[in-house]
Amino acid sequence: MTVLHSIRETCRKAAKGLASSFVQLDKTRHDPDGRVPGRSHPACRLILMRPNPLLLTALIVLTVPAVLAESAGGLTWTAPDGWTSQPKRMRAANYVVPAAGGDNENGECGVYFFGPGQGGSVEANVRRWIGQFRAPAGGPADSLAKRSSNSFNGIAVTTLDLTGTYLFKPFPMARQATPKPGYRMLAAIAEAPQGPVFFKLTAPKATTDAAEAAFRKMLGSLKR
Repeated sequence: MTVLHSIRETCRKAAKGLASSFVQLDKTRHDPDGRVPGRSHPACRLILMRPNPLLLTALIVLTVPAVLAESAGGLTWTAPDGWTSQPKRMRAANYVVPAAGGDNENGECGVYFFGPGQGGSVEANVRRWIGQFRAPAGGPADSLAKRSSNSFNGIAVTTLDLTGTYLFKPFPMARQATPKPGYRMLAAIAEAPQGPVFFKLTAPKATTDAAEAAFRKMLGSLKR
């Protein structure tokens, strides 16, 4: 389920619940002689002034798609089918990539946007990502990194492909990393109108191999 689909479903349920609540109010809020109160009736004014959680939810949900629905930095993209949206703090989007090829652990694809002029240069981020891996036999993974420059719908995109031992950290400032051998990363930096947008997929190699076509198709869907 994509972020956009999740938002639409939440909006549909909120609107349905909101309609039900007003039907119930219409049935129960009558004046003493049995008539339904008009807008000027005190009971009606009380209803309209009282905070309604369902109304607030519907209003919030209706405004969310413009911010979170597969878009960041002035770019939009289409999330791959089969990837499940799992929002996380500090990420424009985040997807669970289902395990494949006998892997017992799902992968993850995070999308990051830090604002205009933020997030660092392409070169700095490529170096940082390479530093998150070690060669299978130990030592730097620089020689294993495959970097390329691409253009999708007129958008410049730098991609990085790297297989080795992933030094996993649960959060960026964690002191220690957990080595995860046999991992593969597919990463990309898209030069968006409002600043760079970063895509990073990490997973056991068989899972990344199975998800590679979907990842590249997502990049191919990028639009201003």
